[in-house]
Amino acid sequence: MLRGIVFMLIAVTLFSCLNASVKFLSEDYSTTQILWLRYAGHIIYVFLLLAPRRALGAVRSNRPALQLSRSVLMIGATVCYYTALRHVTLPTAASINFTSPLMVALLAIPLLGERVGPRRWLAILTGFVGALVIVRPGFDAMHPAALLVFGTAFCYGLYQVLTRKVAPYDSAETSIIYTALLGFIVTSIVVPLDFAPPRDRVDLLAFCAPGLFGSLGHFCLVKAYENGPASAISPYNYTQLVGSVTLSVIVFDELPDFWTWVGCGVIVVSGLYLMHRESVAQRSREAAATRTGKDGER
Repeated sequence: MLRGIVFMLIAVTLFSCLNASVKFLSEDYSTTQILWLRYAGHIIYVFLLLAPRRALGAVRSNRPALQLSRSVLMIGATVCYYTALRHVTLPTAASINFTSPLMVALLAIPLLGERVGPRRWLAILTGFVGALVIVRPGFDAMHPAALLVFGTAFCYGLYQVLTRKVAPYDSAETSIIYTALLGFIVTSIVVPLDFAPPRDRVDLLAFCAPGLFGSLGHFCLVKAYENGPASAISPYNYTQLVGSVTLSVIVFDELPDFWTWVGCGVIVVSGLYLMHRESVAQRSREAAATRTGKDGER
């Protein structure tokens, strides 16, 4: 399990660097171009990581409709998030995006047939209250673009649900490729209309960053769940806030305000409680299955 935790910590660090590079590029380049850099880099690095022959074989999916749906949702998530990063700080965007596990819990009811008890409902509602504390609707403190991050959380939550559904049919390599495949095709068509070359060497290096950090981050995320139970690994996802705050201060000289810290704390506590309840429910299901098996043997 220690190996899984290490992979998760590496993944969230890479995702923090990904978001910082996107915000840095957003000052001078269009969202379309940044999206293309993200997707193109993802495809290139994954093909290099897997080797071309293995990667081409992984493109074949047993559930292509589900995989393409995942790709569409990833496009929606990244468009909303990258647009929001032009106007809000990294910690604010990361904090609101932590509502994604709450979205997963909600969407798992109709899509996966899971049952949610009153305590989990209370945790979900509490988490969304925390998000409202951060956004503070009706006040002038927060840019309206922060609301786009809720779109990211919804799309990414549904993306995770579909990832669960497709997992029994396709390999992790196939899912990693499809994460960016459709986005790469779509942005490759439109990016020539809105492309600006790098102004200097720093920008040239930054051009390589979104794809590198994104693809390696998703690879480490898959490895994390391969080397440890989700209930033990998932809570470490919240350490992404540490990286976001650190990079926000060092690179952009931005520090979260008091209410962002309060709202983030509420979201994190509710998310951790949901993970705890899921772990309890999973153990109950496994115990019931064991008892059923023993009764069958008799």
